[in-house]
Amino acid sequence: MVDGARNEDICNLTYPDSSFDVVLSSDTLEHIPDFSAALRETLRVLRPGGRHIFTVPVVTSRPKTFARAEIRSDGVIVHRSPPLFHGRGAGLFRYLPAGDDLLAYTEFGGDIADHLRRAGFEPEEFQGHNSDTTGASLVFSARAPEKDIPH
Repeated sequence: MVDGARNEDICNLTYPDSSFDVVLSSDTLEHIPDFSAALRETLRVLRPGGRHIFTVPVVTSRPKTFARAEIRSDGVIVHRSPPLFHGRGAGLFRYLPAGDDLLAYTEFGGDIADHLRRAGFEPEEFQGHNSDTTGASLVFSARAPEKDIPH
């Protein structure tokens, strides 16, 4: 706990299975080295029919998601593309005392719904009002499937 708030690894949550109706994350998954593991773990803690509602920057003109960086088994970060950082480097965020900017490991493309399906979700997408090509205005809902209830 940090100042009374839980700080969890989204790839290894300590919550029991089927704990939540809703999980919210905002511009987080692109900073996780294995976003697929994070999606699977989020699905695990959702109740049947629950939703993971999240935002991630998406380059909608790019058909495929790709890894910008990865972590080798020895802990070394390997960059497949020039490093891209999000966080406090721009706008009002530069005034937040939050340490270093956050490395973007993944750049999401138009296939994001396919990644959600592979993780076991039923994807839904809600378009925001901004029509730029970065996808910054997209909000996603990934619904946990209803599970058979034993009678």
